[in-house]
Amino acid sequence: MLFELYFCFILVCIRCFYCNLRSNVSFHAQTRSVFPTEKNREIRRLEKEIHSTIMDIVKHTESASKDLLHVIIEGSQSVDLGPSTADQFIVDNCKDICIPASEVTPVAAIWGLMLLASHSEWQTRLPTEVLEVSKDGILNFEMLHKMKAVCNSMI
Repeated sequence: MLFELYFCFILVCIRCFYCNLRSNVSFHAQTRSVFPTEKNREIRRLEKEIHSTIMDIVKHTESASKDLLHVIIEGSQSVDLGPSTADQFIVDNCKDICIPASEVTPVAAIWGLMLLASHSEWQTRLPTEVLEVSKDGILNFEMLHKMKAVCNSMI
């Protein structure tokens, strides 16, 4: 059941991506209710479908596993948000991760985030190493060879 929901979510995201939802987002957001064109109705329908699919996935996830979705859910619960704002936080973060997944660099970043979310020991080790190397707060390319755990985690 959960796999089917994930698959459905990915298909909806791909459909939205090809409907060119991300171009001129502010223009579309402002004119969608003013000009109820066929494209605007389709955009609204797809946005509702994405929102409901993501919330179905959130409801059906197992609480025992620790993955990127659980990190997002915990992030929405750690701040005092209203229920609709917390849901929107989850949906926005899922869309930010899944929709740009058609490009190479975001795919690598998404996999890196997913692997970090699934390995809690790296979640503490990597930030500690970065903070140790960059004591003044400014990172540069020369410091990269000092960050062994960061380099090994990216390989």
